[in-house]
Amino acid sequence: MVHNGIRIKIDDTIHERFSVRVQWATFDLPALALNCNITQFNGYDACADCKVHGVAIGKQIYYPYSAQPSPPKTDNDYVIFGRTTNSPKSALHGVKGSTPLIEILLLPAQIPKDYMHLVCAEHFKTLINYWNNLFIPDVFDHGSRFLLTVILPHSFNYQFLPLT
Repeated sequence: MVHNGIRIKIDDTIHERFSVRVQWATFDLPALALNCNITQFNGYDACADCKVHGVAIGKQIYYPYSAQPSPPKTDNDYVIFGRTTNSPKSALHGVKGSTPLIEILLLPAQIPKDYMHLVCAEHFKTLINYWNNLFIPDVFDHGSRFLLTVILPHSFNYQFLPLT
């Protein structure tokens, strides 16, 4: 479709040609930070999509809830912030400097999210432990006991772990 495009017949005499170019780059979170020259997923300005700023509580960075959504980061932000700074210590909204990818991709729109690292690895367990303090006592203990009774097909080669 990039070379030949798509021809759409409007009527007997008019044919419209459209070129289609689709681009996407997929990274896990550490590779995303390295290749896009942005703050790691555990930094103060780690969101690749918006300008939310984290708050340190102890040794962990948290992103406080706000009814007002944080302003989005745009491709133009990545270009401007990348040209303005070139040092991790002077990162602007998590952008540590320019990257060659800015010439071929629209950041952050053309980089899908890494579901496994965002949801499945650690963060989900952190949320479960936090929610455990908010819910009825023993609700997660009951859930954990249930998960341990689930028998998955042998090809999965996995057993669920307790929630707590």
